[in-house]
Amino acid sequence: MTIRTKVSIAVASSLVMALGVAGLALAAATSVSLGNADGFAVLASTAISDATPASTVITGNVGLGPTSGGSSITGLLTTAVSGIIYAMDSAGPAGGAGNNPTLVNAAQTDLTAAY
Repeated sequence: MTIRTKVSIAVASSLVMALGVAGLALAAATSVSLGNADGFAVLASTAISDATPASTVITGNVGLGPTSGGSSITGLLTTAVSGIIYAMDSAGPAGGAGNNPTLVNAAQTDLTAAY
């Protein structure tokens, strides 16, 4: 094996390694489209329970449905949520529940499709 061959092999190996690392970085940067679920920080289908309401901070919307009503939201305070709390029957925490079954259903569907 000549020096030229050794250098060519070393350069080719370095190039393959560099491309491999670049490919890993690109794969790590790929995101999943959540569609209508994107604005939700918490999205559940049966119940939402907050065991430590005094220390909870949620940035975004909270949604529950389509199979449960707002009565299945326990312990969550409206002051802990920066967005809207959506429940299928508007019976969530006082002053915080929105009723938008179409949005919650679409968010649930999009979340399921994404994952």
